[in-house]
Amino acid sequence: MVVAYGTNIEIVLQDTSFLNVENHPNHVHGHNFFIVGTGFGNFNEARDPAKYNLVDPPERNTVAVPMGGWAAIRIKADNPGVWLIHCHIEEHTSWGMAMAFVVQNGHGPSQKWPSPPPDLPSCYSINYCLVILRLAIFCLINMLIMVSDVALNTLIIGKRR
Repeated sequence: MVVAYGTNIEIVLQDTSFLNVENHPNHVHGHNFFIVGTGFGNFNEARDPAKYNLVDPPERNTVAVPMGGWAAIRIKADNPGVWLIHCHIEEHTSWGMAMAFVVQNGHGPSQKWPSPPPDLPSCYSINYCLVILRLAIFCLINMLIMVSDVALNTLIIGKRR
């Protein structure tokens, strides 16, 4: 998701699942946000916004999405860059409960991404590319280890029953 500087974003985080309903602490990097509403069951766009707290909503950078429910947050996109939104349970992030949004540059000098330093290696530098490749392989191996541990724990728990 790419948004212009200064855009007001509303995101509804939904936590209703057929298999495993649980609390999900969702964290937004680079911004604070306002929790304008929470509820149980599926979010109803026609009904639920009427119950939003628009007078004095709590300002946070993490929201606990209720088990079997939803949380609505509003973010003012006033910090240029690429920002991650993810579940703070690491295992869930590795399963894909994460996304990023890009806030474009604004017009003023304090509303723009800083320029890269002149000595930043380019991707055409073979050493830089090898470092990035090693890092990617390391991350992939760690992710596979986490997923296999989850699968193994699931099998062990399943056999105990």
